[in-house]
Amino acid sequence: MDAWSSRIPESPSPIERPRVRDLLSARLRHARVLLVTAGAGSGKTTAVAEWCKRRGFGERIAWVTVTRDATPAHVWWQTRHALLSAVVSPETVGGDLANTAGPPPVTRAGKAELDRLRRTVTMIGSPTILVVDDLHHLRDVGVLEQLRDLIEHAPPQLQVVLVSRADPAMRLHRWRLRGELSEVRARDLAFDPGEVTRLFAQYDLRLSEPQVRALLDRTDGWAVGLRLAAMSLEPEAVDQGIARFTGDERTVMEYLTGEVLSRVPDPVRRFLLRTSVTERLTGSLAEALGGGATDGLLTRLAREDELMIRATSNGGEYAYHPLLREMLYHQLSLEDGALRDHQHGRAAAWYAAAGDVAEATRHALLSRDPEVSVRVLLTMTIPEILAGQGDTAMAALRETAGRVGDPLVEALHDAARHAYERDAASLSADIDATGRHLRGLPADVAEAGQTALRLLGMTSSVLRTGGAGEVAEVRRLVHRLGEATSARTPAAARYEPIAQTHLGVELMWTGQTAESQRQLRAAAASAKRQRLEAVRTFCLSHLAVLDARNGDLESARHRAESALREVGDTPTAHLALAQVSLQQAEFDEAARHVVLGLAASESMMDHRAHLAVRLTEAELLLANDSRAKAAASIARLRAEAAETQTGTPLLHHWMDLADADARLAEQDYATVAEQLRGRADDLLPAEQIRLAQAELGLGRTRQAEELLQPILAEEPTSVAAVEAWLVQAAVQDHRHDETAAEDARRHAMDLAAPERLRLPFLRTPSKSRSGRIDLLVDASSAPALLEELTERELTVLRYLPTMRGNIEIGECMFVSVNTVKSHLKAVYRKLAVTNRRQAVERARELRLL
Repeated sequence: MDAWSSRIPESPSPIERPRVRDLLSARLRHARVLLVTAGAGSGKTTAVAEWCKRRGFGERIAWVTVTRDATPAHVWWQTRHALLSAVVSPETVGGDLANTAGPPPVTRAGKAELDRLRRTVTMIGSPTILVVDDLHHLRDVGVLEQLRDLIEHAPPQLQVVLVSRADPAMRLHRWRLRGELSEVRARDLAFDPGEVTRLFAQYDLRLSEPQVRALLDRTDGWAVGLRLAAMSLEPEAVDQGIARFTGDERTVMEYLTGEVLSRVPDPVRRFLLRTSVTERLTGSLAEALGGGATDGLLTRLAREDELMIRATSNGGEYAYHPLLREMLYHQLSLEDGALRDHQHGRAAAWYAAAGDVAEATRHALLSRDPEVSVRVLLTMTIPEILAGQGDTAMAALRETAGRVGDPLVEALHDAARHAYERDAASLSADIDATGRHLRGLPADVAEAGQTALRLLGMTSSVLRTGGAGEVAEVRRLVHRLGEATSARTPAAARYEPIAQTHLGVELMWTGQTAESQRQLRAAAASAKRQRLEAVRTFCLSHLAVLDARNGDLESARHRAESALREVGDTPTAHLALAQVSLQQAEFDEAARHVVLGLAASESMMDHRAHLAVRLTEAELLLANDSRAKAAASIARLRAEAAETQTGTPLLHHWMDLADADARLAEQDYATVAEQLRGRADDLLPAEQIRLAQAELGLGRTRQAEELLQPILAEEPTSVAAVEAWLVQAAVQDHRHDETAAEDARRHAMDLAAPERLRLPFLRTPSKSRSGRIDLLVDASSAPALLEELTERELTVLRYLPTMRGNIEIGECMFVSVNTVKSHLKAVYRKLAVTNRRQAVERARELRLL
């Protein structure tokens, strides 16, 4: 630096910060004015001073520090003095401008000094940088405008660095629009991890990466905060020291009180104290906390001092510096503990209205108000935990444990915690304790309490037995909640989808699948409205199981994969995907989901889903011809279901079907027939099909066909319909009616193709050459038709494998032989063949036969 530069403050940084120096150089390189704005203690003066001292580009440096009591005349005199001292020798200028301390030799308002300064500025001929430090002390808008005008009319050789705690009122937007202004903010001056590490090394403290992150979280990289922390930490107890370094630490409080709190007007001080109960603020929340705040006030405070409060990346939100908020909260607690509790209650109401369960819970319990706490726990916290998405709410509960001291609040607190932890025994005790304290509450809160107890009881039952209880009891609760929801009771609206889900699940496991689907769909829709995503995806995973069992495989896959994406591993989602893969004969994929489903069901203690996944494993063994292992597995599952009392009608029906399939594979037709004939009046379609197979195996063709006819007429689900048509094909094979058999097989393939159902073709008897219909190749891989066949052409085509002559085909179709020949000609052309044998082979390749 040139020997004639003015004096730069001696405030050496404890460490080298080349990153900041390079940033200052880069920002001023193409700008006329550099504005460095940051709160007290951010290191802005130190950073600019170090940068000035280390510049090597030949510029002269003129440094002006504005004091708190500076008059305009003083400022202009000091600025002219600094500029003249920087560009010429003090001896040349004269003794009155030598580098001497003391006030300027003027007493007037300063116009004469301003005029002299203007003349001095116009005479600057060499590159010069004017630094005006602590500009925030200069509050006179007129004087600031004069400074802006002075800078605008200065020669291009002069660049200006303005250092301030807040943006000066100088109409900066003009410089911004013209590209003449660069800015450095608090976030640019904040220490980064490497700088923190080097700073603490100066104090003989070697920090780990987690310790550095913890300090940055607590200080936001604030320079003074880090130096105070470094001075307070003991090398042998760094973690404990970091934990103790908060806003109410003595040195931090002294600094922030002196540099921030003592310098703001009383109304702003009250606002800061009242709003310190929450970490983030919006205009609406600030008004709710009684500070009389608006977005305008928050914006102004953020602009004036980023150490105090700053805008966050979320539009419209503001946050205190962590240490400052802790200091303010400590001060509020000292001055008025009752007001502090009241402010927490107001914050709880605001967050409850905004739907933020975790924050509403935290503030409700911090308010120490039993009425506020009970209302939030019953209407928000417990529904969130029962919905399976209570991680953040649970964190709030742990943070505030024991704050209220009210018996009902403590009982609800324990019930919520034990429901979250899936501790059935403790939860049952909590339910009893809570029930004893519900009397005397307002009607709506008492109703919410009774509903919460019922649903907590159902959760306890699920944890103990796998079931929520009697379907009739759950249905009554759903009905009551539906009526309350119609009356616009907020708590009922959140509890309703949870109760509907319990009902839908119980209906599924009891085999009432149609009603189960209705309830689960209604629960999913209601959960979406209430933003209970975990409930919605839980419903989707159970709907996926029902879809898979019905043969709606693509719907099942979509719902199950959605559930896995949104909430992670769930046994029912893996169960559905295992069933889909099994039905499509993708056995490796089915086995993978069986393994994942077993792991998920064990961790979630879902006994019924666990049994169902193991049953799918037995079906997979059977599909791979491990018949003995499959039969043994089914027997073990029956015994376990009986012993644990977790067997349900759906599981028993499922086991019966798997057992029947295993016996049919062993051609044990008599046992299957004997087991099913006794229930001939109430057999489900799938059981009727197994009985038809057994009757057919015993040579009772007519009885088999009679069992199939209702199913073929109604086609209740795609799986049952495909299985029924395949057994019907086997019946026609026994009768040697090849055309009817081919028609039945063709109908089965038409039904199976959209969902790529393959398993029924692998386990249903057939007289085809391979003993099964080969659908293991995707229809998409088969050759394409040159042109679609008409219905009449398809009918002619289906007669070709029977070896009937053209005349016989015409008689069967009630058309002339010439018409048959015309259809055959069109069939050959569209199949790109020349004779009957080729047409049959080609049609089979295309899955037309």
